[in-house]
Amino acid sequence: FLWRNFHFFGETAVSDNGGLATLNGLLLAVDPKVSFSFLHRYYQRNYQSLFAVPFAESTLPNNENGTFIGAFIKPIRKVEISAYADVYKHPWLRFLTDAPSHGADYLLQVSYKPLRAVEMYMRFRTETKGRNQPNNITQTDYLSNQTRSSLRFHLQCKLSNTVTLKSRVEGAWFKTQNGSTERGVMIYQDINFKPLSSPVSFNTRFALFDTDSYNARIYAYENDVLYVFSVPPYYNRGSRFYAVLRYTPFKNMDIWLRYAQTYWADQKTIGTGPEQVNANHRSEVRAMLRVKF
Repeated sequence: FLWRNFHFFGETAVSDNGGLATLNGLLLAVDPKVSFSFLHRYYQRNYQSLFAVPFAESTLPNNENGTFIGAFIKPIRKVEISAYADVYKHPWLRFLTDAPSHGADYLLQVSYKPLRAVEMYMRFRTETKGRNQPNNITQTDYLSNQTRSSLRFHLQCKLSNTVTLKSRVEGAWFKTQNGSTERGVMIYQDINFKPLSSPVSFNTRFALFDTDSYNARIYAYENDVLYVFSVPPYYNRGSRFYAVLRYTPFKNMDIWLRYAQTYWADQKTIGTGPEQVNANHRSEVRAMLRVKF
């Protein structure tokens, strides 16, 4: 429903067993430089939708009640401020949470674009949620608040119509209500080469990371072959390299090749069971061919 600067929207569904899920929101443009978004979600714990990709803290749209408020402000030319607050609760048990719980997620990002070919941003995010207390030795699991925070600086420079550089430094902190703080840091450098008239283009990255544990892991999006979404966690201590090559020999044919390798300086084996690698590094190779008729 549209009325002046107000845009109301919503969706409600009922599964076969009577479970209810509803999502309702408002987009509000106060000024050409200021806009807000409000979103409320309510998913009953017995609602079933196996292939949904919901707006939710959980993977599936059930057992959640939350409110999201976002804001976008452009105070001056070349500067943009984005922020949101998401408060939610889970009325019933969930994975690694053996009791009803609640949480909150906050983000603040300031972007600056001094030149057409240069842009950067600083982002701070913190999330607190109830989870089973780590290393609990009692017969009954009890919840404790766990907070994960991160601070990121990202810089992107377009050297030419062909070459783009992306650099990032990110730190993370993880602490529990009854434990010490675990820290992590990650830096990477991307080189993207995409000539307009050449049939060959590629993306490559080299990253260094050092975290106290998996709890202080840092995620970063990676380029991959077509239709593959890759956001691996960087944890423990080591480095990671990957390169993606795209070759278009003909107008209706595309070939992708991807090679990635992660090296851990503090591990002798990687993974468990059938996926265990008896080395301190792991390599991945992926290829794809697309022919359009």
